[in-house]
Amino acid sequence: MAGLALLLTACSGHASGERAGMIRGDGARGRSVYLERCAACHGAEARGTRLGPSLHALAPSWNEKRIFVAIEEPEAPMPKLYPSQLTRRDLADVAAYIDGIAADK
Repeated sequence: MAGLALLLTACSGHASGERAGMIRGDGARGRSVYLERCAACHGAEARGTRLGPSLHALAPSWNEKRIFVAIEEPEAPMPKLYPSQLTRRDLADVAAYIDGIAADK
């Protein structure tokens, strides 16, 4: 039994969003946060700029949870905005907004 508990702990989601119990996001609020913090690079309508790619073209595998983790633990050149500029609520809300627009392809 102890071995199972250890295995579950070790495998309980390597992505921080899974580890920390990602909260359900509010896409409407996420749009506001997106416009304030993300639009400079990805564009006001998330169609991309020379600084950041379009978010409408995300692969189907990019669900809300994966988007959350990508913002929480970004790969260069995307800046790390959490936790200095974004809260966990902000992350969840922006992830919900992006997931919603990516689904509208």
